[in-house]
Amino acid sequence: MNDWLYLIHNIDTKPFLKGMEEHQKSWQLEKDLLLTKSTRGKQSTQIEYTDPIDLSKLFKEQMNKVLDKEYVDKLEPACCWSVQGFEGSYHTMHRHIPPNTDHNLPKLPAISTVLYLDVPEQKTKEAGDFYFMLLKEKELKYSSISPKVGDFIVMPSNVFHGTYPQNEGLRRTLNMDFVT
Repeated sequence: MNDWLYLIHNIDTKPFLKGMEEHQKSWQLEKDLLLTKSTRGKQSTQIEYTDPIDLSKLFKEQMNKVLDKEYVDKLEPACCWSVQGFEGSYHTMHRHIPPNTDHNLPKLPAISTVLYLDVPEQKTKEAGDFYFMLLKEKELKYSSISPKVGDFIVMPSNVFHGTYPQNEGLRRTLNMDFVT
């Protein structure tokens, strides 16, 4: 099976920000996600949202634009988190499926999403870019995206991805994984 990745531009981030604000008491600082932490940088924070049901509806509305609605309707939120990074922050290459079977998750994530809420000005080539690797026709293909505010990425949870170190300024994403 070949991997895939969809990028939707110009998502209205206001409903997502409002949802985050309404549930601030549900956030926990510095919580490891899926047994690994890919976030790097002195001023980086990773915050987990512990009750993602409300936000999952917003994510599913966007996924319906690129995935079969019947499939999206069957998806359940597994975890939701926000990442904030400043100059020099980045993500090591990772995927959202644990590397071994010694996990305590009832189901493995099937779909992973990333919504860009804040993006610093890109002053140098590739700074802050989202990079990923896809298996196409038995060949590993590498690509990258220079994200903008409102960009929404949808991909299978087994896609390896990361980000290059960013320039000065705030980069903030809201992420959600789904299980079937």
